[in-house]
Amino acid sequence: MRQALGGFAVMPRTAAPALADAQAVQGLLAHWREVLVAIGYLDPAAPKKLMPRLNQALNRARVTDEEVHILRGIARRSRATPVSSRTARNRRHAYTGASLSAAIIMFSRLREDIACIRERDPAARSSWEVLTCYPGLHALVLHRWAHACWGLGLRWLGRFISHLGRFVTGIEIHPGATIGHRVFIDHGMGVVIGETAEIGDDCTIYQGVTLGGTRLEKGAKRHPTLAAA
Repeated sequence: MRQALGGFAVMPRTAAPALADAQAVQGLLAHWREVLVAIGYLDPAAPKKLMPRLNQALNRARVTDEEVHILRGIARRSRATPVSSRTARNRRHAYTGASLSAAIIMFSRLREDIACIRERDPAARSSWEVLTCYPGLHALVLHRWAHACWGLGLRWLGRFISHLGRFVTGIEIHPGATIGHRVFIDHGMGVVIGETAEIGDDCTIYQGVTLGGTRLEKGAKRHPTLAAA
């Protein structure tokens, strides 16, 4: 239902999805490790960097309970492959499963982003208009890919995606920055968000805002933290 506020009709804010706790994320990682071992992709006697990197990426992504449930379902489906078919094809299945998981999370966040923009911007007339004409949304989508690359150790690729996002949208977001759910960058031209900046859920950032460095020490927290009031 719509509520009248100062002569304007506004939509009530929808409830935020529950974030998965650390125990649920660790359980998901353990499940994925068992599946990757079962299909012959991981050798339990030879530790690799994949699982720690997945752990870091999931923690930074701040997945919800629903997304954890979806990823567990993909893992169960991957494990249903007969053990006798452990060939090079199994590695392709693992990559496909991981890519599908990332795509599901991205699509879920995209729907959430579009909904929050339509809620906060009276000029937004349709979801299609938001998807195609809002540079703040485009910058966030590109940042998620850049941030994922950064978390997996692909630092140059993360910076390059960030650079493309700056060129296309006029918004510069370092791939190391942490951005929460339902963040709305309104207009966005000239916005700069630094490497160690943290932006919480439900924040709105207007054009020309700079979350720049306040210190020069490498490895230190150098940029501001922003939280919704």
